[in-house]
Amino acid sequence: MDENGLKAPTRSRNGNLLLKGAKSRPGSRIRRAVSREFILSDGEPILVRDVLLRAYPRQIRFRSRQYDLARCALRKVATIIARNRFGRGRPNLWIPRSD
Repeated sequence: MDENGLKAPTRSRNGNLLLKGAKSRPGSRIRRAVSREFILSDGEPILVRDVLLRAYPRQIRFRSRQYDLARCALRKVATIIARNRFGRGRPNLWIPRSD
């Protein structure tokens, strides 16, 4: 441990540094897309897919990990109010949390 109480970086067998990904915090791209989607929705509920289309505008199909990251980012700033009446899997409708 160093003077700040942090562990030294982990190294692999060949000496390269191993970077550990933090699964608990979504990337800034997703967080930014969530806030921008709420601004553009004008108080209307949004879907996870709306966030993903804003975060990754060139993609059409998304991986399950991307959906998980978007849901995680939405859980921190929004609440589920209902489920969409139509659509495959009936996605949740999200509104910003009023603190």
